[in-house]
Amino acid sequence: MYIVIAGGESIGELVAKSLEARGEKIVVIDKDPEVCERLREELGINVINGDATDIEVLKKIKVNTADVLLALSGQSEINIMIALAARLCGAKRVILRIDREEYFEVCKMLGFNEVIYPARSAAIIISEMLRGVMLTTLIELHHKKYIEIEGVKVNKVRAVNEIVKELSSKIGCECHPIAIVRRGNIVIPRSNAEVRPGDELICIRKVAEF
Repeated sequence: MYIVIAGGESIGELVAKSLEARGEKIVVIDKDPEVCERLREELGINVINGDATDIEVLKKIKVNTADVLLALSGQSEINIMIALAARLCGAKRVILRIDREEYFEVCKMLGFNEVIYPARSAAIIISEMLRGVMLTTLIELHHKKYIEIEGVKVNKVRAVNEIVKELSSKIGCECHPIAIVRRGNIVIPRSNAEVRPGDELICIRKVAEF
């Protein structure tokens, strides 16, 4: 695969290392010359010192031929701008990172459905680990589109079972609760659990046979 990573620090660097180890063809774009130099020296990959929101930069690396562009800078607003610029250049697929939950709706309105929200992802992963589900299994199932993740925010006290039943009916398939996100903490829901105002109930649903 040909993968473009916009943002070479933090998550971007970790993803680049993982993909490079898998033998993927990758290009990293970052505005910081020191970050670019470090990645070149450590990974020996193609790194462009430039602005990923700049259409000319994206055209130079032929983003329209990439299998996917990953917008992984540390700022939600910048990642949305990168995603828009990439789409204008004909990118086939864009995955972007956000750090504020309210940007989910913004991304949805703009037509970007593959969005990474680290706080929510961490909550789901931790809760599944506590339930005894292997981390790699959960990631693989989600990546291969076998499962989808649904989040339901509540503004009054409600029973978990009631919400799950309502969500399952609305979606048309059975959902399973895996976590309650409450003030930044993870609560593992029991069958008789209740959600409180401000909570978010995280559920998973199967969308394809394993």
